[in-house]
Amino acid sequence: RMTITTTPRPNPIMFRLLHSEALKNRIAITRDTTHSNRANLNPDSYAAMCELYTGTSVGRQELLGELLELTGPIVSQDTIHAHRVRHAPDLGEIIVSVDPAVTSKRDSDATGIIVVGKDMLRPAHAYVLDDRTQQRASWSTWGLAVVRAFDEWGANKVVAEVNQGGEGIEEQIKRSAEHYSQEVGREVIVPVSNVWAKQSKKARAEPVGALYERGRVHHVGELRLLEKEITNWVPGLASPDRMDALVHGVWHLLLADLGTKLGPIARYLLQDDYAARAA
Repeated sequence: RMTITTTPRPNPIMFRLLHSEALKNRIAITRDTTHSNRANLNPDSYAAMCELYTGTSVGRQELLGELLELTGPIVSQDTIHAHRVRHAPDLGEIIVSVDPAVTSKRDSDATGIIVVGKDMLRPAHAYVLDDRTQQRASWSTWGLAVVRAFDEWGANKVVAEVNQGGEGIEEQIKRSAEHYSQEVGREVIVPVSNVWAKQSKKARAEPVGALYERGRVHHVGELRLLEKEITNWVPGLASPDRMDALVHGVWHLLLADLGTKLGPIARYLLQDDYAARAA
């Protein structure tokens, strides 16, 4: 005999356990919600999970224990339209988020470069400001594009995924900053925060999708190519370079501090450098 406790994630094994006619007389199914278990949870962890997921499709799964029949993109176009703004308010922080490509061949990934800021509200909202993504760009080309975006937007730092390229990513941005400084005739110093992503793209994107649904992520104007990617990508399709950069940026601005509230649960939800930095 076996007892299994789990979040009902929509995968073939879960569907078979819950819906198989051959197994229905051999399996006893009990359902309950996170709210029912509140007395056994750290209060800060419980509050943080409710803040992030209440009222969202992921919340139905993570908080209410529902098996969602369909999985799709992280956010719908209707949701983006509903929270789009023409102008961003005064922003407390602006970052350039980068998902670098390591080659520039015809079939290489693009280098996702997304500019994101956050306001000074509590809880803060994120504003997607610009898409400077580079297709089939050499390291020097995308490096210069990153620094130019950093300078033109008056950003505070660059957040870069270093899964491929390691320390070379930050070194390239620093070199590009030196070249750009010569070009504009003044010194431009670019702080870089490295991120090593350990979760799958879908797992990283789900909490960001929840923030979109909560109305805490706003696109400033229309970002056509980015929106096309994030409203159509599902696991199994080509690497979503713009989406990856966007996800890292929103994580850095709105979710990194969540690790301090979630405690041990952060090891499950935040298996990236975000959690390590927060801890």
